[in-house]
Amino acid sequence: MSPAIRFIDEWGRTTRRMMDGATGYIPAGSSLALGPVASFIGYNTLEGFRLGLGVKTTAGLSRHISIGGYGAYAFGDHRWKYGAEAEWSFRQVDSYYGSYPINALKGVFSYDTEALGASSLSCATSASRFRFSLRRNEMMLYRREGRLEYNLEPSVITAIRISGSRERYYPTRFIGFGPLHTLDAWRLSGQFLWHIGGDMFQTPTRRINLKPYAPTLALRGQWVKGASDADHTDMLIVEACAEKSTPLGSSASTFSVLAHAAVTVGHGAFPFMPSLPSSPYILRRFGSFALLRPLELPSDRYIDLHMRFDDGGYLLGLIPAIKPLGISATASFDAAVGSLSDSNNPSLDSSLPPFPYYPEKSLTWSRPYAEAGIGLDNILGIGRIEYVWRLNYRSNVGARRGGIAIGIDMLF
Repeated sequence: MSPAIRFIDEWGRTTRRMMDGATGYIPAGSSLALGPVASFIGYNTLEGFRLGLGVKTTAGLSRHISIGGYGAYAFGDHRWKYGAEAEWSFRQVDSYYGSYPINALKGVFSYDTEALGASSLSCATSASRFRFSLRRNEMMLYRREGRLEYNLEPSVITAIRISGSRERYYPTRFIGFGPLHTLDAWRLSGQFLWHIGGDMFQTPTRRINLKPYAPTLALRGQWVKGASDADHTDMLIVEACAEKSTPLGSSASTFSVLAHAAVTVGHGAFPFMPSLPSSPYILRRFGSFALLRPLELPSDRYIDLHMRFDDGGYLLGLIPAIKPLGISATASFDAAVGSLSDSNNPSLDSSLPPFPYYPEKSLTWSRPYAEAGIGLDNILGIGRIEYVWRLNYRSNVGARRGGIAIGIDMLF
């Protein structure tokens, strides 16, 4: 390889090693770890620049108990955000990151921001989430939460999570709740994930998927009940997510499909309702929309479909100087269809807070929504960049008709 190609290739390997640490915690001695690294620095419309630091005890201190917490200060809203957690493992663990099998009870308390549309069910057990948003996003709220959850992962291909929480949403300078000062609710949730026929290898910092073409299924049920006389939220939410990748012929090209659906029974305030998976941050994960604003198309039941083709480096591999980098060309298509029932329409039920008008009003469904994109993947082994077009609803107020989306593969 030429010196330039060798330099870029080594840069890629070094970056991948760095990202192994960025997906979780950095050891700081035998008993402590700093992190998660993704929360150290951020930027968004509500908070401005944000700096934080977190710490967590490791198995070097106790093989049953882990205690952690973080603090962050945002220079835009001049507020401190914080969180604390304590976890009891019913078996002795070998590392501060989950060594399998996982059988643990965790308590969490936090006060932080939440971007609407960012918390939809994923087919991954967890994914790092940077708080950087270079585009304007006012669809954020403050949330205080106390949560007790039980996690059972007998292997790296199955996961069960049961949790109960007390939540309180606070308005921001962009979003209000009408006559209500806060929105309070109890939430009971159960979630199951299954990597069907899959196999993974667990390291102290990440999981290596040994069978990437095995399908993944995730199911979640939630019951949300208003915790104050002023909040009439009472809803049952059922979500399902399925993902499958398939190799095409004998080449390295792949075709991936992810489908997600949500159904709501009952009625409630918009922060507790399911929302189409948007990308409020600069990093876009597979299974989300790059150009759809949160609550642009309010719905309490919907189906979204995401497809991506990766040529495995064939097209750019025809260029000798580029072939060693392993960069591949990609194409994507994302679509959704949904509806909003009368029981969750604030214009028909005065007990519900109105949808936040962004920038002037919330728009309703008239046809399926769709996006399409082309781009490059496997940049330095971890990155993806694509240009995405909005195929319809282009005349919506404030609609982004096209833009660049960035992705980084950092599952842990």
